[in-house]
Amino acid sequence: MNQIEKTDREFEIAECFSNYLLRLGSKCIFFYNDSLKKGFIKSRLDTTRYSCSGQIRIKSKIKKRLGHYYFHKAVMLTLTFNPSLVSRLDAWGIVGKEIRRVENDINQHRKRKGIRKAAAYMEVKECGENGYPHVHLVYPGLKYLADQEVIRKLWGQGHIKVNYGGSFKPASYACKYISKMGVNDVGLMFMWWHKIKLYTFSRAFEYLPEKKGEGWKVLRIEDEEGRIHFPGLESVRAFINMNCVGYSIEEGKIYEGG
Repeated sequence: MNQIEKTDREFEIAECFSNYLLRLGSKCIFFYNDSLKKGFIKSRLDTTRYSCSGQIRIKSKIKKRLGHYYFHKAVMLTLTFNPSLVSRLDAWGIVGKEIRRVENDINQHRKRKGIRKAAAYMEVKECGENGYPHVHLVYPGLKYLADQEVIRKLWGQGHIKVNYGGSFKPASYACKYISKMGVNDVGLMFMWWHKIKLYTFSRAFEYLPEKKGEGWKVLRIEDEEGRIHFPGLESVRAFINMNCVGYSIEEGKIYEGG
């Protein structure tokens, strides 16, 4: 974990998180295609946001979801928490609710100014050096959001920064912060504990479901209670020996459509 002084409760959470990552690392995802006679084995951990390979997939999803907005100019709003107002653990616990609140307040303020359409945004969270959440709200296509003093009063939790540079690509900025989060175990720990999403889009962006490769299956094991589990490597190899004779099997790689 990062060298941030933790409370006793945060140490307990860190231990739970480490155990969770160990369990993920011990499980595998096995994609196989009967018609192509191919298979791919990947660690379950490497398919999540807690790994570099998982974060690469997240970056790709963001770029696709932004669509034509990827090339638009943008306004970026950065929100931070004041440690004298809220504890670190509590800040992560309320960050989602506070973002929704300030987003609604900003749109209400814009409506009072005669701007009826809600501003479309993308939200990315990262962990600051002090372990508190930093939130980046990117508004593609906007040249102006609201006065900085207005936003500061609406936020009320700490510092804000409004970037009106207008020339940066929002996807590039979002991906940069996702990469920074990838090496920050403390931030990922809090996000895991509070079940917080790393990034979200407002409803103005079209939902794009993931495309699945035709004919590809994923090996899962169902227990007596009907719960689905991913198997360990030995179980995958036993399945391959019994069901995938003559297949071309690659380890450490995930099928791009899966």
